[in-house]
Amino acid sequence: MDINLKKILCGTVGLGLLLDVGCGGTIDLSKLQKTDGDETTPGASGGGAMGVAGSTGGGPSAGSGGAPLGGAAGSAGHGGRAPSPLGGAAGGGAEGGGDGGAGGDSGSIWTPDSDSIDIQWFAYFRGGYHFTRQRDQLSPQQLELAQAIKVVPSSNACAADYIELAIGVTSGDRTQKYIANEYTADCQRGGTMVDYAAVSALLDTVNCVSSKNYDGSSASSAPNIVADDGCRHGLFNASGSTRDWWFRVEIPAAGLYRFGIDACNDRQLRLDLFESDGTTELESASGSGSCPLLMHQFAHAGTNLVRVAMLSGVSAGDFYFGVTRP
Repeated sequence: MDINLKKILCGTVGLGLLLDVGCGGTIDLSKLQKTDGDETTPGASGGGAMGVAGSTGGGPSAGSGGAPLGGAAGSAGHGGRAPSPLGGAAGGGAEGGGDGGAGGDSGSIWTPDSDSIDIQWFAYFRGGYHFTRQRDQLSPQQLELAQAIKVVPSSNACAADYIELAIGVTSGDRTQKYIANEYTADCQRGGTMVDYAAVSALLDTVNCVSSKNYDGSSASSAPNIVADDGCRHGLFNASGSTRDWWFRVEIPAAGLYRFGIDACNDRQLRLDLFESDGTTELESASGSGSCPLLMHQFAHAGTNLVRVAMLSGVSAGDFYFGVTRP
């Protein structure tokens, strides 16, 4: 029998058919089979670039999960643990396999189990806005773009006054949080970094307005926004100042719409809804110790003007306005 033993690293060979390997047991040489390669082995470990499962052998090693796209862990020995965060299936060894990774094969943060996505966009000199969508509210294009968002390596570098994104993906009662910025720099904060360009591509499908990036002090300078597109547009006031913010809102279809504000703090605010001329008032709502909420039934699609008026308050910074379908 032609047996190549040059790969055996420890132990001695007896005169019989048993090989004492000195590493925890013996190997019955009569059970060996010659391979097409240059060695014969009673049990290879799993490994492999894509996580090939380990063969059944009596040695102490188990197949491991392999590379980030994650294959199955070894089926023999003690059952390895898939090491990648994007993970693979757990090993099923004789003494129980380890835990697999959390992600799918694509490496995307948006999986078939994902229910919603929330993105907070912020830049010091341009202010911020929010984009929030449930799965059934995302268009086919937006679903494809969400699936393209993947975890990327980050650096410990720090930068100032750049665009920062905070992303939350919710599945059931669990929300996984991520960060992104122009420089993939986490400044040693330890967040999970995702591809900034991929998140930006998703945000480019809508027209969310950041709080310091428009005038909006009159009907003539009102930025154009679209109702029920997932945006909560930013508004900003300096400490102790009061002002008006105007928006020109596209109403895409007839129906009931909700005009609301978040993060009012001590601001006393009023919402005024006008026809497209900006002078014919349709409805008005004020907040008394809370953010104002205005509901209006539209008979047809069209364009309307909305004014957010700050009547009093000392709070400063960003707060948010949005138009949704209840």
